[in-house]
Formats: sequence, C-alpha cells, structure tokens
Amino acid sequence: MSDTFDIAPELRELLGDIASDESARLLRLSPRQVQAVLYERDAKACASAPFLGNAERKLLEAYREESARILHLYAELLRAENPPDPFHHTGDCVTPVPDARSVKNRARRVVQDPRFSVFDEDTRRILDHCIAGPHPRTTEAVAAASVRISPNLKARVSLVVDQVVISPQAQAPALELDQLIRECPYSDLSSYAHEALAWCAYQRGDFRRASNSYQAAASPAEARALPLLSWLTSAIAARDRVAAERALEQVDAYVGETHPGLDYFLRRMDAPGVRIPLRSAWGAESSMWNLVDKAGPVSRRIIDVLSAGS
Repeated sequence: MSDTFDIAPELRELLGDIASDESARLLRLSPRQVQAVLYERDAKACASAPFLGNAERKLLEAYREESARILHLYAELLRAENPPDPFHHTGDCVTPVPDARSVKNRARRVVQDPRFSVFDEDTRRILDHCIAGPHPRTTEAVAAASVRISPNLKARVSLVVDQVVISPQAQAPALELDQLIRECPYSDLSSYAHEALAWCAYQRGDFRRASNSYQAAASPAEARALPLLSWLTSAIAARDRVAAERALEQVDAYVGETHPGLDYFLRRMDAPGVRIPLRSAWGAESSMWNLVDKAGPVSRRIIDVLSAGS
C-alpha cells in the first residue's frame, strides 16, 4: 500500500453527510463506548444495525476498510501533534510542558509525513464533525471509531497503548495489552506494546519487570533508541547486573552519541525523583560498579546523569 492516498469522492460525500447528521451514531462514541470498544473481542459494527442512517450503512457496505484506515491515520496524526506522553500524564511529571524545540520538530515531522497529506483543513473539519457530538472529539474517540468499523490488530494495539500510557496504574488496559501481545509476537506492534507495559511497571516501581519489558520492546526494533535506553535505566534501577550489562552493550552498539533521541532522553531523566542515588542504591562494594568500567560513551552519559548528586 502506498504512503499517500486520496479519499474517493463518494466516500468524502458520505462522510460529509454523516458529519451534518446530528442523529448519526456510528462514529460518535461516548467515553463509556470508547472503553467498551477497548475490550470487545468482536467490536465490528454491523451494516444492518437498526440505528444506522443511510449514509452510515452505505459507508460500511462500500467503504468499511478505507474509512477505517482514514480514521486510524487521523488518530495517528493527532497523536503525532499531541502525543500521549507519559511524562505529561502521570503524577510524577518530569517535563510538564514540552520545550519549544520539541514542539517545533514534531510539527515539522507531521507536515513532512506523506501519510498525512490527505488531511487538509476541510477533511479534518468533516472528520471532527463525524466524531464530535454530545461528546468532544478526542484522539481516543477517533481511534475507537476506527476499531468499531474494522477492528484490525494495529488499530486495537494503538488504542490500548494510549490508555495504558495515560493511566499506567489501571490494570484493565495493561491486561488487554498483554493479551494483544500474544496475538502479534515478535513484531513492531508487540515492540510498542511491550514498551507501554514497561512504562506501567516503571511507574509502579517494579523495575525488574520494567527491565524485562523494555528488553522485549527493544529486541525486534533495535534501531529504536527509547526502549534500549529505558532498558538500561530500568536494569540499573533494579540492580540487575546481568541485564544492565546486556543493555549497556546494546546501547553502545546501536545508539550513537549524535542520535537525536539521546539528548531528549537525558533531559527527561535528569530531574529530581528520576536520578538514582547509586552510592546508596548499589553500596560501595556492589559489583554493579563494574558497569562504570565497561560503559561506552553513550551508556556512561546515562549513568552519569542518573547518579548525579548521589
């Protein structure tokens, strides 16, 4: 499937009709319905449902997969513009407001992504009115509408990851994500799913489980810096020397000193409550100190940031 696509004129007309129909219910989901879509194994909307209007029924009959893809991509665009950043949504905020450079870089990436070229101002207005009704248009509502039309695995994982990252203490989304991982083992999808579960474990202080999940997240996508860096951090916090040494080797092998994600990660970790007081955590005689001798340039920077002031 190509990176770019056009919305068929008839589909655009159907979406416009749905947007202007205040009684349309197919895509307008309440917060409770969004949560229900998360956990329904068969959430696929039926074209014969009595509550559907003519435009909604025709959309399901003729454009089910295309409309689901459009909504899924729109949810991805909204995430890219305002990501469900765990540092923004937990009680232990490290960076309450993203810095101006991060915002500017993110906006530039969104504009340059060819997948999002279809979402001009008019298209976004139509989709927003399709989703918004008594309840506001949210990223989760857009993603849930996509799943309701066609509950493919990628859309389901994306929707549940949002819930897990925003509410790391909630058990139900984490359990659902754990189930989805079993349906997509050893893939990019499972990598992102493991990363979200790792974040939940880290927030609970379960650093060993966080380390294991970050390792699983890093395995199929080693070029992604965040799970590798987080694996090392979690292993250090868990005082797991074996895991920390393995993570250290991976970090120094795959993350260069000029990697764009490194400075971003270090800024996040260099904050009160995040730094790990290594002298008291490891002890003067701990074999964990052997990591310092084995560390390369990148992993040494991480250790230095975590131990600053300890």
